[in-house]
Amino acid sequence: MYSFGRDFDEGLDVSNIFREYIEKRKNGDFLDGAQKALSRDPMEIQRQVFETVGVKLIPFVQAAVNGIEAAGFLDMENAGNSALIEAAAKDAIDAALSFYSQFEEYRELVRAFSARRFLMEKICSQMITVDFLYRINCI
Repeated sequence: MYSFGRDFDEGLDVSNIFREYIEKRKNGDFLDGAQKALSRDPMEIQRQVFETVGVKLIPFVQAAVNGIEAAGFLDMENAGNSALIEAAAKDAIDAALSFYSQFEEYRELVRAFSARRFLMEKICSQMITVDFLYRINCI
């Protein structure tokens, strides 16, 4: 199906590839927002998780849709293929959690969000569906 690593198989140097992205985004709003989100009532937590995770998943969602496109599945017939979207979402979440957990400043947060993996997968699958439909000019 889709493999996040396939995007980097061409012998590209990937050391610190997202470090600049993290440094730009690390200005406190992400970590502070996440800490506040994890201490509220369940519905508020879901809203905050959606807002926070949505921003951090964007590169992985785009990579997932790139993988779907590279495999030749980016067409109208597969727009409603829930198995394809769910598999891409699981791969994207695995890649995102693996990536962010390698940085000390995100380890505690990744542990907290790992407990909400189902919610993250649903958010990611919706983001993939929207990007998928956007690329085939449906929205």
